[in-house]
Amino acid sequence: MWILVAGAEPPLIDMDWTVAVQLVLFLLLLAVLTQLLFKPYLRLRDERERAIGGTADEARRIETDAQARIAEYQGHLAKAKARGAEERARIRAAGAARERGVVDKARAETSLRVAEARAELARLGEQTRVELSRQADDIGRQLASRLLGREVS
Repeated sequence: MWILVAGAEPPLIDMDWTVAVQLVLFLLLLAVLTQLLFKPYLRLRDERERAIGGTADEARRIETDAQARIAEYQGHLAKAKARGAEERARIRAAGAARERGVVDKARAETSLRVAEARAELARLGEQTRVELSRQADDIGRQLASRLLGREVS
């Protein structure tokens, strides 16, 4: 409903009963869309955020648990390495002691055999000297007999 006055321009917004109808239609559409679209969408979004948040919390809890287990396993591993090093040192010491015992026994046996061999050599040397001395006398007499041409006693 315009009333034109000479030289006046028509109003930019015409305010009449259609504005009220549009406002009622807008509110009705807002109520319907809120129930059918906005609330379900917001509910799904909240559920997704809770699920994601719960999953992130679960992931942090699992990460913390994993770190604790890793630290525990590293502690067990360090203890096992220490026990292994102690056992290795003990076995090496026992091996060294056994080696010393075997070497000492071998040295004693070798010394005994060397002493026996020296005694045998000395006995054989003496026996050979006696025999050679006796043979030397015989050979000397034979040589003297040949040289002199007669028997020497």
